[in-house]
Amino acid sequence: QLLEQQKHERDKVLREQLECSRASFHREREELVQKGICIEKDLQEKLNVLRRTFDDDRRDMERRFQEEFVRLGEQHSSEKEGLRTALLEKHQIQLQEERCEREIGRA
Repeated sequence: QLLEQQKHERDKVLREQLECSRASFHREREELVQKGICIEKDLQEKLNVLRRTFDDDRRDMERRFQEEFVRLGEQHSSEKEGLRTALLEKHQIQLQEERCEREIGRA
């Protein structure tokens, strides 16, 4: 009977230890779940910041590209007009020289 009582006591202690272990496991599991939720939320916020930064940078680059494109277009037009003016002046000088040569030839 003493052995039976000792076995019963030992089983009771083991059951209590098992219950404590289960409770501890469930607490730790819940803590991990909560930490996982916090980490996921934090990562999502960081991802949103990165997306906004990327979008802002992309818009800024597009704006600068467009400004540079317009500037180069204006520069090209200005240079083209300058060349056209210079060519026209050269042509007028050539015509004037030809007129002078014809007048000299007549005289």
